[in-house]
Amino acid sequence: MRSLWVFCFVWLLCISVEAAVSERREVEHPCFIATNTSKIEIRKIILTDAHTQVDAVMYGNPGEPLVLSSNTFLTAGKASFRLRETDKVSIDGLTEPDVIPESGHSYVTLSFDPVPRDTHEINFVEKDFNWKIWGIQLVDKEPYVYLPSFLESQSFGTDTELPTPVLKVGRNIINGYVLGYEPSMEIEMTLHLADWMFPEAWSKQVKILPDGAFHIETNLLTGTPARLQVNGASLNLLMMPGEEMMVYIHLPRLSMSGSEVLKKTFRNRQKAWYTGSCEALNTELATRGYPLELEAFLTSDEKAEMKEMSAEDYQASLVSLMDKKKNALTHDKKVSQTFRNYVMANWNVDLCRLLAQRGIVPDASDDFYSWYGYRYADYQDAVCKLREPSVLWKDITGARAVIQDCMKKKGLTSPDKKKLEEIQTTEVRNFTSERIKQVEVLVAREKAVKGHVVEHLDTLVQGADILPAILAAHRGQAVLLDFWATWCGPCKKSFTAMRPLKESLSGKDIVYIYLTGPTSPELVWRGAVSGMNGVHYRLSKPQWDYLCKSYGITGIPGYLVIGYDGKLLARYVGFPGVDVLQKDLLRAMGQ
Repeated sequence: MRSLWVFCFVWLLCISVEAAVSERREVEHPCFIATNTSKIEIRKIILTDAHTQVDAVMYGNPGEPLVLSSNTFLTAGKASFRLRETDKVSIDGLTEPDVIPESGHSYVTLSFDPVPRDTHEINFVEKDFNWKIWGIQLVDKEPYVYLPSFLESQSFGTDTELPTPVLKVGRNIINGYVLGYEPSMEIEMTLHLADWMFPEAWSKQVKILPDGAFHIETNLLTGTPARLQVNGASLNLLMMPGEEMMVYIHLPRLSMSGSEVLKKTFRNRQKAWYTGSCEALNTELATRGYPLELEAFLTSDEKAEMKEMSAEDYQASLVSLMDKKKNALTHDKKVSQTFRNYVMANWNVDLCRLLAQRGIVPDASDDFYSWYGYRYADYQDAVCKLREPSVLWKDITGARAVIQDCMKKKGLTSPDKKKLEEIQTTEVRNFTSERIKQVEVLVAREKAVKGHVVEHLDTLVQGADILPAILAAHRGQAVLLDFWATWCGPCKKSFTAMRPLKESLSGKDIVYIYLTGPTSPELVWRGAVSGMNGVHYRLSKPQWDYLCKSYGITGIPGYLVIGYDGKLLARYVGFPGVDVLQKDLLRAMGQ
């Protein structure tokens, strides 16, 4: 009888333990899709029937208080789970919080309302600071991202030599997709270019369409390293003038490679796939975890210690660090020689830059590929303070001054024209002239927003070249082309109807272009457009007839809506209404 009682007790105990275990689920270092903040990361999630515990790490400056608002939630679909309690963190500052220690981070515990145990994915939302982490996985695997089958079988390809560095002015085109992207995510994409004219200052915001597509066009002087930044994470890549590439970005992997908690796991995972220009090197750069700057290998304490060193010891420490890293890279059998050459060229340039900043005149970077160093312009600027610059770098410095003066004065002055003529390097002079044209385009855009701009299209521009010539100055903008005439009553009524629309969209990147033909007397036309904000053209009869016939403008007013990528999105004969045009223009902007 006693043995039966013991058996029943053990059996009940096992059931209780099993039930307790089933009520608790832990996810260590959960994967996620994207985040818009570097202030908080999640280390562990514990789900029970009583609450959901989030073990997190918060980052900041030493002494910064640890505070979250009561508007902090976990969300799953339409359901939200409020923040209940915290350890170390003050909610709304109602209690005295702990502060960030000298390490710059603090481990904290947050308790939320219980999330159902069958939930597979949640989001973290702190509404007051607008901190968000999307797609946090409650299973031990990466978020699912659809990868086209032809990418799944793609390899790095054959190991080819890096292109020879030469001066060659041309346009680089990048088309791409952000895989895993949703329009509700607050994703910012920026292209940072190692531009010789504007070192460490050149960047371009990139528009991401609802389907994750994006398009970038950039004028280059030579093969140029760049960084494509997506929120807090970035991809290194090499761009070549006159060439085009396609890139598919794995958003979760890229996001997690920028996370302190997960970067060791995802640093050497493939985060993007390239086709086209420099595809093998760029794909390898998106996979290998080697940084391009030497200071990336140093901790904050090591950097502080090196600042206190003598110049001689500082140089010895840097050289020792680079030799150590070069040795490791040399013996890394996973990387290609092309990749190895590219990374080492960056390290050589960065070493020279760091030494020059300390007043140490370095040996010139004799690496054949030194122009491909991301910090090459900074290196040259620092070295030129210590010794006579080369003819090329004198020209680069002169070109910078001309461009910056042109931007400041909203146009090219006579003294700047003389300076431009003094530039000896033909490619630099041509590239500078191209940049000045871009500045003049931006100035024209500003004028078109604030008032009217009358443009002239050479009568020699005919046929299929007419519309591209009109749109050339407005690349990257949504465009409304309005076909009208001074004698057209409905046209004049449409101008009045459009005023509220223009006011409501005044902060948007939209340009309004008005086209008329020779049936509008020039003096009457010039007087009529003086009160119409936008860009105005009076075309020749062949130009007017060609556009109307080619684009089906059988009557006026007529309209063409052109997307920011230059594609025709809509055509109307007769005024379609303000609501229709507003919807079309927002679509033309990619919204």
